[in-house]
Amino acid sequence: MIKPKSKGKTWIWLIVLLILFLAVSYFSFSPKPKVYPGYVSDSPSPTGVKAFYTYLNKEMDAKRWNHSPEMLPKGNESQLLIMVEPAFIPEKELMKEYVHFMEAGNTILLFQTNPKGMFDVNTEFAEQKPSPQVYDPSHVTYRADISSDIRLQSTKEDELLLDNSKETIALKRTYGKGYLIVAIAPEWTTNDKILKHDHLPLLLYLLNESNAKTYLFDEYVHGGENASSILTVYPMWFLLFVIQGILVMILWLWLKRETIRAYFHSQRRIDSV
Repeated sequence: MIKPKSKGKTWIWLIVLLILFLAVSYFSFSPKPKVYPGYVSDSPSPTGVKAFYTYLNKEMDAKRWNHSPEMLPKGNESQLLIMVEPAFIPEKELMKEYVHFMEAGNTILLFQTNPKGMFDVNTEFAEQKPSPQVYDPSHVTYRADISSDIRLQSTKEDELLLDNSKETIALKRTYGKGYLIVAIAPEWTTNDKILKHDHLPLLLYLLNESNAKTYLFDEYVHGGENASSILTVYPMWFLLFVIQGILVMILWLWLKRETIRAYFHSQRRIDSV
């Protein structure tokens, strides 16, 4: 049996341990600035596209799409799925689902520095340095930043939307009842550049090419479906509370080990009678 003095000392050490644990937890888990990946629609950082998303959400009907393309509505609902600098090239089967989405009468607007590998788009290296002058089919001149060293290779069936007099900057391609629109300047959509030069008018020009009623921002291509974990589902204070509870329970069981041992010993004696 544990003597009263020994028990008192044990409880003192328990309180000290809990105080230390709380202090370490406070300094270890203090809130830190959130780091956002580039080109995501909820990012307020310079490389995020929150301003673009917020504008469309206010002026039109914009939503975020976090699911696999298999779940995209395939009906002819005049929807526009906006992809901004995908973090990876989806697998072949998933690419087919995107194609089915367009064939049903919807449009995908892809902003990517080098769209090679996406929807059979072919590219080539630029023959000249990026020009600040961009032209549409009506020869309207826009001023824009273009950081990509890649240009689009168009086919006879493609509709040229933007060029720099020699090379293709954006094009439109038919897929069944829908369309694919590709532009090599994702920087136009970012928070720090959307209001520079003629980037916003250029974005609106490309959006109008879709005649869409609903706008979806594809966040699936920035890391797949949102995977929930215990760290994202529960707040940090709750997790700390649970950890502390587990620690207290372990220490309580340790203090009561003699009582528990005696209980099980008496149970064995009763069972043996």
